[in-house]
Amino acid sequence: MRKLALVAFGLVLLLAPLQAATGTVTVTGPFDDVYTIAWTSGSGTVSDHPFTVHRGMIAQVTFIPGSGGTQPTDLYDVTLVDANGTDLLNGLGADRSNTPSGTASSPNVITELNILLKTGTTLDLVVANAGTSKTGTVYVWVR
Repeated sequence: MRKLALVAFGLVLLLAPLQAATGTVTVTGPFDDVYTIAWTSGSGTVSDHPFTVHRGMIAQVTFIPGSGGTQPTDLYDVTLVDANGTDLLNGLGADRSNTPSGTASSPNVITELNILLKTGTTLDLVVANAGTSKTGTVYVWVR
């Protein structure tokens, strides 16, 4: 019995670094320099869905939460990380409102980012604290 427990523990240690993707992400674009990233959370999170963007500058990011039964928990968090794990939003995606708004002064719009991207930059949208099976869309303008 003890050997079986040790073998099971060893397997857990071996498999622990193999992190599986959580939630789902669909990336479309760019259309008119806009990448549309639709996400659905797994158990409150979305991660490990890398995608490649073209060279340019991230000029604006807009967060649109789902509605009705798929509306994320208020003050959910979003990061847009590069291959090095750096949050290109520099913390500005934290505590997102779960109320949609289409105005430029909305707390769900970040403007004037001017983040330089090289050709073939890989990004990953990471969502936390959204609640289970919640949805949203993030629009990223790369000019």
